[in-house]
Amino acid sequence: MEPEDDLLFYVPSSWGDDLRLRIHRSLMRNVRIQDHRSHYEVVRDEWSQECEALIRDCLRHLSGKYSKENSFYWSREFEVLMRNRLIQGGSRYGFLSAADKPQYERMREIFKRVDLYRRSGNVELLVDIANSGLLEFVEGDHWQKHVGSLSDNIGCLDRLEAICRMTDDYNETGNLMMLAVIAALAMIEFVEGEHSCRHLKKVDDKYHYDTRATQ
Repeated sequence: MEPEDDLLFYVPSSWGDDLRLRIHRSLMRNVRIQDHRSHYEVVRDEWSQECEALIRDCLRHLSGKYSKENSFYWSREFEVLMRNRLIQGGSRYGFLSAADKPQYERMREIFKRVDLYRRSGNVELLVDIANSGLLEFVEGDHWQKHVGSLSDNIGCLDRLEAICRMTDDYNETGNLMMLAVIAALAMIEFVEGEHSCRHLKKVDDKYHYDTRATQ
């Protein structure tokens, strides 16, 4: 299997493998036209290994507190959905750290998506929450940007309330560890959440760029 074949773009299983593969090839063809990287290079580059390592650390720390299992393991399904969305967004608006890439208020969008998820149960919003954390980790320009410690005093909030608290903490301190916690909590909610209207539906992210952080 070629490395790029490991990235399988999500469509409902009822659509069938043939359509799924055509969507995958179409998207990657557009990516190649835009920046001439191979499939493997796109999959490798549109990600942050440093952020992933911190998210994994956070999952170990949060296991048993915010998850049903004492040892919560990395969700490959959630990672694939994250990568899909990052590449789709990058092909439209600019890849990670691209020059002149339009910016938006990622932390504000996290609050919006938490609220939308509470009301709708659409789990793709959790993917967007995690990706907002990863994008801010890589591209954010918080004046106090640093990797600090992970506090033991996150509290006994539910996962969504904890995401909002960590967002506030990042805004105040610039501690990148808070962004990793946000992504970890979103992953746990994706796997274990019991929203009564749970479903996965594609979210249009176009409106992000209507409210840019800098003009």
